[in-house]
Amino acid sequence: MHSFRLKTVLAAAAIAVVSTSSAFAATVYHATSNVKEGAGNHSLWFSGDNPPGAIGGNTAGNQKNHFKFENRSPGFGKFTVDGSSAALTGEVANGNGQAFRLDMYFTEFTGTNVGYKTIDGGPDGSAWTLYELDSSRTSTLSYIPLTGDAPLSNFVLSSLRGSNSDGPFKVQVGVGANDKDIALFGLSTWFTLAEAGCSSNCTPYHGDINIVLEPVPLPAAGFMLIAGVGGLFAMRRRKKAT
Repeated sequence: MHSFRLKTVLAAAAIAVVSTSSAFAATVYHATSNVKEGAGNHSLWFSGDNPPGAIGGNTAGNQKNHFKFENRSPGFGKFTVDGSSAALTGEVANGNGQAFRLDMYFTEFTGTNVGYKTIDGGPDGSAWTLYELDSSRTSTLSYIPLTGDAPLSNFVLSSLRGSNSDGPFKVQVGVGANDKDIALFGLSTWFTLAEAGCSSNCTPYHGDINIVLEPVPLPAAGFMLIAGVGGLFAMRRRKKAT
């Protein structure tokens, strides 16, 4: 009877471990702005014209076209990698509190016609993982209205942009890939935005993303469960030995 109970506990624990492993199959990173530029850094940047209705000046750290994960709770975005798919999600805001919800979806790029945007003295990019926009899902930048304000436009991230003599740029992920600091693991990409719902005479917008990525550790509960199962198996082996 005792043996049956132990087998039942072990089986249940094994199922729990499989379930836990499935839950943590994806790798999750916290995403924050690059740090190389100090006060002028950004997670997402509108180049050229600002989004219509953006308010604020252009002093370092308060530019109306610089949007940061750090300016919105909880202070970071999430980059999630699941096999050959990835997603960058979270909320970014400029220095005046105007905020967007960012939802970008990627698929891994395995082609050879590609250019790396590298930093002088940094890695050549050959070890980076590259992604392109997932054509099966729409990547969006959705405005989060301030109380009483006239909302900014919502945008669709319609395509990636930029290239060098080697080929077009992709979403680049790796050490030095955030295009700002050669020593940090990060992500950068360059893209074109279109106003959501616009069908003719639409003003094109360009932007980029430069972020640092830090892996999110497995929650303590997962480690405790795995250690507990290991202990049960060890007890079972000792019982057999006696």
